[in-house]
Amino acid sequence: MINIRSCSSNRELRISCASGSYLLAELVGFPVSAKVEVWVETGDAPGLQAFLADLGKQDGPWRGTREWQSIEGDFKLSATCTALGNVVFNVELHGLQGATEEWTVTAGIDCELGQLERLFHGSGSG
Repeated sequence: MINIRSCSSNRELRISCASGSYLLAELVGFPVSAKVEVWVETGDAPGLQAFLADLGKQDGPWRGTREWQSIEGDFKLSATCTALGNVVFNVELHGLQGATEEWTVTAGIDCELGQLERLFHGSGSG
């Protein structure tokens, strides 16, 4: 399980194994709460692990946005970093895609660059 906790609020992204070929992505904390099961049979899980492991290797701020998304587009995660080392994750969760009650939740999570190595060290190993 991986938890990305905000250093500015009680917001948190929890990524865990659900069942079989699914991950559970859960966004919690005031004023939002949402979760979605993400099908990862197609290799999405290793892609997410590589994305997080790469972020964990950053020893200084980077330019631009680094992004990952599931094949079905129901979970998207991007990260930017300011020159001062403030990392902002943008999390998008989508549910019931194509249904009349389709929903989307987008929220940011603030972290410090120094947290990434501790959070994601070894993410590529499962």
